[in-house]
Amino acid sequence: MNSTDWCALSQSAATVAIPSVARLVWIGERLWPIAWLAAAAARDRGGFDRVVLHYTDAQLPDDRSVQALVRDFDVELVHEDAAELLGGVAMAAAISASRAARLAALYTQLTPAASRSNLIRLAVLLRDGGVYLDTDAIVLRDMTPLLAQRGFAGLERVCLPAAVRDSRSPLRWARAGALIGLRDALSRRSLGLRLWPTVEGAFDLAVNNAVVGAEAGHPLLVDALTRAADMAPSRAIRMYQLGPKLLEAVTKNRSIGAFKLYPPAAFYPLPPEMSWHLFRSAPPPPLEVAFGADTWVVHLYDSVLRRRRGQSLDVPWLREHRGRTLVTTLVEPWLDALFAAQA
Repeated sequence: MNSTDWCALSQSAATVAIPSVARLVWIGERLWPIAWLAAAAARDRGGFDRVVLHYTDAQLPDDRSVQALVRDFDVELVHEDAAELLGGVAMAAAISASRAARLAALYTQLTPAASRSNLIRLAVLLRDGGVYLDTDAIVLRDMTPLLAQRGFAGLERVCLPAAVRDSRSPLRWARAGALIGLRDALSRRSLGLRLWPTVEGAFDLAVNNAVVGAEAGHPLLVDALTRAADMAPSRAIRMYQLGPKLLEAVTKNRSIGAFKLYPPAAFYPLPPEMSWHLFRSAPPPPLEVAFGADTWVVHLYDSVLRRRRGQSLDVPWLREHRGRTLVTTLVEPWLDALFAAQA
């Protein structure tokens, strides 16, 4: 995209609603099953005109399962050169060439794919607009009603929002510690799923960046990328600094102007650690019972799964637990297609 294109996007941002495009980002040569299912769900349930998988590794299109997504679900592939993408944000609006260069340099210092994805998603949304979805975010219903605004994200229930992390109050930290213990206990017991609604109000609200919608050139994206560029590399490489913590710093966990924050039920009905109930083997309730009409997306928190199970979802686990867990019920419509694609 040339500088004229970038400027046109920036100048038209105030009059254009969020494009009906779901955007996922993948860094790596092989697409994990959980990401495959997320793309398929976005295509079939999200009501989007297009679903685009932005990737950085030139080998990804050789993955047979990716080819199946393109062939059978009309998912589009867009290769992103990180240096070119991040360098290009200088032409969008209000981001200097020196900051853009720092973003490109920062990308090379980031090791975890999730950290790199944090920068890629912001730059892609700034350039193109649309709805970014994490590759462990399963769309539950048509998201079209969310597109008639300039930008949005969602809040989740957490124990350590910025107000706690920055506090020196022993009482505040003691309370956070108690909540961490309570959440962990509830996440590991079947009764915990029923008890959670009675205690969730005690937990703090903080924004997450697993689901972000925005028009091209949105000023909040400019602010976030500017802050990322100005962040000391030693801080930026820490976990979550360029993800939820960056979005939290920009929004202060409140809807601001043309950027709305939805309550937890919208995208994070089961928050960190409590998401373990999605994977517990038990007779799962119907989806309409497990999730209300105000839930558009169910974020699976793959990081929690990998920490507790030692790896992400794989095909053998999905086969074994089919129909026995909430998550396999959630992705049931696409399991046969996934198994065929990965055979």
